[in-house]
Amino acid sequence: MAEIHKSLTASLNEVDDANLHSGQLLKNIAQALSHPENFLLTDTARSGLLKQTDALLNEHQHQAKQIDIIRAYLDLLETNNRKTDLEFTRVRQLSLTDELTGLSNRRAFLNRLEDEIGRVQRYYTPLALAMVDLDGFKEINDRYGHAAGDEVLKIYAQKILPAFRRHDHVARFGGEEFIVLLPNTELDGALWALKKIQAQVHRTTFSIGGTAMALPTFSAGITVYVSNESADSFIRRADSAMYRAKGMGKNRIEAEHVKKGHHENRDSSNT
Repeated sequence: MAEIHKSLTASLNEVDDANLHSGQLLKNIAQALSHPENFLLTDTARSGLLKQTDALLNEHQHQAKQIDIIRAYLDLLETNNRKTDLEFTRVRQLSLTDELTGLSNRRAFLNRLEDEIGRVQRYYTPLALAMVDLDGFKEINDRYGHAAGDEVLKIYAQKILPAFRRHDHVARFGGEEFIVLLPNTELDGALWALKKIQAQVHRTTFSIGGTAMALPTFSAGITVYVSNESADSFIRRADSAMYRAKGMGKNRIEAEHVKKGHHENRDSSNT
């Protein structure tokens, strides 16, 4: 790219010089032809003008070649830039996407979370967060192999979690753990959304060796954003509620209610 830029710059400078020279030749011819005393040109004057005209034509031919060279360089530069942009977009997309599930990864989620927190702080809109962890996932891997575990994660990503609203942001946060950001949503709305997902899980099966099996349930923790809270604190509170759900028997949703500056924990769902 640097060589192309260097060559392109040199060609442009050369064309500029040629244009200046051509312009001077044209000016000389115009002056000679317009001068009253030169109405009837001598053979010598006519010969001089013809030479200048030939020189001008040669300059124009040279400029045309230089323009072709510049056009070729520009085409090459445009092609390379297009390829570079496509590759950059592909690499960036890969860096923000979980390879197995196709969902956003932790990095992409944290970027989105910072944006949503900024929006909440500007407009004072509610923001809910849900941490979802699959129950008994280790046992599936241990008993049936990691391929079965991967299949479960894909089913969650493709058939279960898409039931959230389009503007909700779902990501794989690590292992068998998913995280969901629900903009413009209070705690009751987040709880309703998680119960809808829970019902979808109960209706879904997956296959191991041709045998249909119930999809693993999940335990979830939900909370809402507290003014001026850090992203880390927000996630920790949802994570804490999720672990509380795990400890209370799994297949349940625990919500952390926020009241007047302190947090109140309460069991929200037990199915």
